[in-house]
Amino acid sequence: MIAVARLLTMAVATCALACAHIDAPAVDPTLERLERAFATLRAGGSHARARRDLELAARAFDELALPGASLEEALASDPQKPYRGRPWERALALTLLAALDAERGRCDLAVPSLKSAALHDLRVQRDEASDAPVIYLLLLRCLHEIDAPVDDVARARLELERSLALDGGALSIAELERAALAPTLRLAFDGAGPTLEGAGRYGEAAVVHTDAVAAAAPQVARARPERAAAVVRIGRDAPRSPADDVEGVALWASARQASTVSGRPFDEVLRERAALKGDAQREGERLFADGVRRASTPGRQLGALATAAAGAGLFAAGAVVDARADARYVEALFGRVVALP
Repeated sequence: MIAVARLLTMAVATCALACAHIDAPAVDPTLERLERAFATLRAGGSHARARRDLELAARAFDELALPGASLEEALASDPQKPYRGRPWERALALTLLAALDAERGRCDLAVPSLKSAALHDLRVQRDEASDAPVIYLLLLRCLHEIDAPVDDVARARLELERSLALDGGALSIAELERAALAPTLRLAFDGAGPTLEGAGRYGEAAVVHTDAVAAAAPQVARARPERAAAVVRIGRDAPRSPADDVEGVALWASARQASTVSGRPFDEVLRERAALKGDAQREGERLFADGVRRASTPGRQLGALATAAAGAGLFAAGAVVDARADARYVEALFGRVVALP
């Protein structure tokens, strides 16, 4: 029994070492930049500083198109991967970056960001429009600003119309087009974004929590921004004062965007990992208990030790499997965008 006790001690130590890598993820530079950019604007800070953080974060988004080897992907710890944001976070970050560029008179830089924002929407496929009208409203504005070809402007107007139809809002395309081209156009960013929380026995699922009312309502509707909203001045004649008690048009709801995104392909890998982890640990516990039980029988200690050792090894192998889903999210993300006249 002394040998079995020593084996148990070794098994616990082995499990502790195996689980050492399953800690809270280190601070990720992309996530940190996104947090800082949104927090800066919420606090009424420098638009230039926020724009720089968003620009650096946007460069990291492009790395989504460069996946690792299939084996690396299968073994990677989801919470330890470089953070690239959820689809609604990327789309809003790119839209805000475009707005900040437009504010400083660089619509030529805003146009590529807006096209990228539409592509980062996972619902978008070839020849489809995003269901985020704010992207196309700002795109239409910027194409006019840079005197883009007539065909490009017409295409942006069509995409705005299709996006409006997807949203189910009651406003007309003509009203949105007038808002887009208004010389006093401002975009107000306010509200809180969705949160994520790990779920499942091994944290293999990341559950999105949103405002149920906002998620069910159309994004496009007449609305007044919060008094503490961060305001980006797009039009040359836009007032310099912060958001006042004026009615505008809501064009984005993070809750709605998050509630319509389907799961990631990697979620299936995590479910398989969780099943593997559970099976290995249960079988390891069974073998270890069986070995301990048989160790009290004279003449069977050697076989019992081998069984217990196999159980301890199997349990440790299951412990090293990291089945957790990435539940990180941008806490300072805005929940809404309102276009002001």
